Amino acid sequence: MEKFMNSSKKDEFLNFYEILGCDRSSTKEQINTEYKIRALKLHPDKNLTDENSQNQFKILLEAKETLLDTKLREKYDLWLNTDFGMSWNEWKRFTEKNNPVFHWVYQKPEPMIKSLNEEYITKSEHSDELSKFRLNSKQNDISLSKFRNYQI
Repeated sequence: MEKFMNSSKKDEFLNFYEILGCDRSSTKEQINTEYKIRALKLHPDKNLTDENSQNQFKILLEAKETLLDTKLREKYDLWLNTDFGMSWNEWKRFTEKNNPVFHWVYQKPEPMIKSLNEEYITKSEHSDELSKFRLNSKQNDISLSKFRNYQI
């Protein structure tokens, strides 16, 4: 809250949850209550001598409106979870114009099931009949190996 009180820029990277004194699990009623408590302190009519109170009140109002609107709150939480290098207002304008889709992909460093090599085949020749059957019927199949390693 102190960071917010000392800030005069509207477009900084401010956390609306911190500004309102709540967290992501807060309900709409909790957010509204926290807003009312802070609005009484920051309202420009009560702070006629403070030039910065009007800007702070606008940020407080934007925080409340953003977190009470379900769709905006989802967008805000997505923005908060990522590091896009742009402020909330820039992000909001960007998503309104472009409707972006983000895909986070994790590529496994190595396949879970390694492909067959000669050493494995040599060892399995000395095994019982069941393992020979499996080796000959299924594991030699290249397409099955690719499938198991998420290559197709």
